[in-house]
Amino acid sequence: MNGSLGNKVMKVLEIETMANPFGIEASSTVPSGMATYEVTLHSVPEPHPAFKEYSGIWKPKNGLVSIMGRSETFNKDPSASEARRIYAEVKHELTQLYGQPFEDEEISDEDWPEELGFCSAIDNGARSHTCDWDLGTHDLTDNVQNIMLTIVSDDGDEKSQVWLEYGFPGCQD
Repeated sequence: MNGSLGNKVMKVLEIETMANPFGIEASSTVPSGMATYEVTLHSVPEPHPAFKEYSGIWKPKNGLVSIMGRSETFNKDPSASEARRIYAEVKHELTQLYGQPFEDEEISDEDWPEELGFCSAIDNGARSHTCDWDLGTHDLTDNVQNIMLTIVSDDGDEKSQVWLEYGFPGCQD
């Protein structure tokens, strides 16, 4: 057997017979600093009527470092009219609590043809529709470091959704 081929076969056999794949045992807790977990929250204690899905990022060292609410996905709406309505309502609520946000609600590609629609422009990076509040420039409470409200589109033509994300200490680590 060719020496090089024999070494490759041995490596494959070694990998296949590892009791703990990649050195991690089944049902073990991954050591701190080795993982970040994206979690789906099946419910939250105080849901907002605009948001239907909730998720978070959890780190072993810091615990929950961010939480996000997502609106329903609006289909067959290239202008994102429903998403823009919810965005405006939530932005108003947050502005009442924390003051004027930093806004990035503009077309960055001046040559983007309007007939291609709002959702398509967001998906292609020609438009952004985001605002945020940051600790230090806004009076955030409850250990919140930053808040970001945005409209997203992931199919480029007709789908949109509103996301609201709160960042806590350790989120940027």
